[in-house]
Amino acid sequence: MRLLVPILLSLGLVIGACGKKETPQPEPAKVENTEPAKTDEAAKTDEAKTDEAAKVDEAKVDETAKVDEAKVDETAKVDEAAAADHVADVQKAIGLWNEGKIDEAFTNLADGFVHNSVGDPEGKLDTAKFLEMEKGLLQGFPDRKYTLTRVFDAKDWVITEGVFTGTNSAAFMGMEPTNKAMGLAGSLAFHYNAEGKCDRIDAFIDTATMMGQLGLIPMPAAAGEMKLVAAPEGDAQIIRGEANEENVKTYQAFLADFTKDNLDNAVEKYFTDDFTYVDQNMGMKLEGKAANTEFMKTAMFNMFPDWKGTPEVTVSVADWVITWSTSTATYKGGMPGVEANDQKITTHSLDFVQMKDGKIAYYTAYGNGMEMMGQLGLLGGAGGDKPGVGGADEGTPEGAMEGAVDAAKDGLEEAGKAMDDAQKALDEAGKAVDDAAKEMGAAGDAVKEGMEGAKAGMDEAGEAMKKAGEDMKAQMPK
Repeated sequence: MRLLVPILLSLGLVIGACGKKETPQPEPAKVENTEPAKTDEAAKTDEAKTDEAAKVDEAKVDETAKVDEAKVDETAKVDEAAAADHVADVQKAIGLWNEGKIDEAFTNLADGFVHNSVGDPEGKLDTAKFLEMEKGLLQGFPDRKYTLTRVFDAKDWVITEGVFTGTNSAAFMGMEPTNKAMGLAGSLAFHYNAEGKCDRIDAFIDTATMMGQLGLIPMPAAAGEMKLVAAPEGDAQIIRGEANEENVKTYQAFLADFTKDNLDNAVEKYFTDDFTYVDQNMGMKLEGKAANTEFMKTAMFNMFPDWKGTPEVTVSVADWVITWSTSTATYKGGMPGVEANDQKITTHSLDFVQMKDGKIAYYTAYGNGMEMMGQLGLLGGAGGDKPGVGGADEGTPEGAMEGAVDAAKDGLEEAGKAMDDAQKALDEAGKAVDDAAKEMGAAGDAVKEGMEGAKAGMDEAGEAMKKAGEDMKAQMPK
C-alpha cells in the first residue's frame, strides 16, 4: 500500500504537465528569426522548472514514504515491547505473590477483571473476592510458591506452566492446619486488554490432588502414597514465536478424528514415532505410539467409550499449540468403587501440544479432578453444595471450600470403603480357596490311606483263600 501513494502522485504530475501546454500562435514575419528562439528558450526554462518541481515533489514523496515506514517500524516495536511488557508484568506479579505481597502483585488488574478457577465451586471471582481468596491462601500456606517452568508469549495471552508448593501450617478457610506439604503442577493463563491491563486469569489447578496430598480427603489404600511434584530449578523457559495456523488445524483435526473406533488410525496419522505424554501429578511419562495407544484404550476409552474433545480457544506460539478444551463422555464403569450409572461427564482442561514436522510430538494437560469426582457422585452432588462446618456461611469462599472438602470426604470415604471391602472380599476368597485346597488334600490323603488299607486287606484275604484251598485239597480223599 505504501507504493500506491507515490505512483498516484507521479501520475498527477504527468497529467498536470500535459495540461499546461498551449497551442502555438502565428507570429509576424519581422520577428520570424528572433521569436522562435525566445519561445524555445522559454520552453526550456519551463521544462527545467517542471523537472525541478518534479524532483522536489519526488523528494517530498520519498521523505513521506520514509516517515510512514518509520512510523510502521515504530508501531511494530511498540507492539513487540507491549508483548514483552505482558511477560514481564506476569513475572513481576508472580514474584511478588511468592513474597506474600498480594496487593502489590495485582495492581495491573482491569475494571471488570475475572478470575476463573476450573472446577472450583466458587466459580468466577471479581477483583475483591479474588484478592480475598489469595490472602486466605497466604494465611494457610505462608511459604507457598509458584515456580515457573515455561512461559508462552501469545501476544494478548501470557500462559504459564509451573509447580505450586507450600505447607499448610496455619488455619485455612476455617479448617485446622494439617501441617502437610503440597507439590503439584498447574497452569495460569493471563489475558491482557488493549490498554495493557490484565482482565482475566484462568487457573488450571487440580484441587483434588492438592487435598489428597494435604490429607483433607481420604485416599483408598490401593491408590498408594501421594507423591509431591518438586519445584523446578533454574530459570523458566520463555517461548516466543509467530503463530502457526497449520499446526492449529492439525491438532483440531486430530481432536475430530480421535475416537474409540478410530484410535489406531488417529495415532498413526497424527503422532510422531517418539510421541511423549506427560502427567506430572501422576508421575507418568509414556513414550512411543504403542505405549500411549494401550494406555488410551485401557484408561480412557474402556471407561468412557464415547469420549469427545472440543477446542474452545486455541493459541499458537512457535511450534506449540495451546488449547482450552471441553471434554464430554459417558461413564461405563472400570473405576474401583465407582458404580456406573451412565453418568454424563463434562470436564475442562488446558492442553499443551508441541508439534514436530507437522505431527504431534508432545502432550500434557492441566485440569481439576474435582470436576469429574463431583459428576461421578463422589462429592455428594456438584461439590460445595453442603453448608460449611464451624458455622461458616456457604455463600462465602470459606463455606464453599469447607462444603467441598466435607462432600469430598464423604464421597471418597465411600469409594475408599468400597475399594477396601472389595480387597477384603478378594482376600477372603483367596483364603477360602486355600482352605478348600487343604481340605481336599487331607481328603485325598484319607482316600489314599483307605485304598492302601483295602489293598492290604484284599491281599490278606487272597492269601487266606489260597491257604484254605490248599488245606481243602490236602483233606480230599486220594
